Amino acid sequence: MPGPIELRSARVRLAVTGGIAEGKSTVVAELERLGLRAVSADTVAKEVMEVPEILAEVARASGLATPLDREALRLNLASDPRSRRAVNAIVHGETARRLLSADADVAEVPLLIEACLQWAFQRVWVVTCGPVEQRKRMVARCGDEVLADRLIATQLPTTTKLAFADAILRTDREPSTVFEEVRRTAKAHGLVPSQR
Repeated sequence: MPGPIELRSARVRLAVTGGIAEGKSTVVAELERLGLRAVSADTVAKEVMEVPEILAEVARASGLATPLDREALRLNLASDPRSRRAVNAIVHGETARRLLSADADVAEVPLLIEACLQWAFQRVWVVTCGPVEQRKRMVARCGDEVLADRLIATQLPTTTKLAFADAILRTDREPSTVFEEVRRTAKAHGLVPSQR
């Protein structure tokens, strides 16, 4: 595997983070509509998880058989912190290397703080809808309250991530209000021309 990540390899200026189901993709989609190029850590991680050597390491670390059953892995990571740490150690490094060298202006990075990558970006935006709305969205998404709570618990609480924010964007509002806040914040941070 490659060596440590170096700051000079990062090209992406803005990281958008927050909890699961809190509206990060909505914010990033609006930034793309404003002309910014975006990359998703989840998409990059999926690419990394197609590398046969990494899949074999992940299967060993999580105690699962090969070929790797993705649903079994997801349930395993939601319920076993030791397995989650081992798999994250395998996947996060390569994901971060690919993400930071992407030809993009903004990166959607759900586990930015958990992976200690906030240093690699000029700005960090934290997206939040609040814990009550987040749980409601997760239950609607996965159809199971227990699983929703487990998945939310696999990440740092968004209230912890707020300490790292250059901007906080709330998505528990009307979409037009959210989009206007994204535009205003992007202009204030010099990401888009002020006339847009």
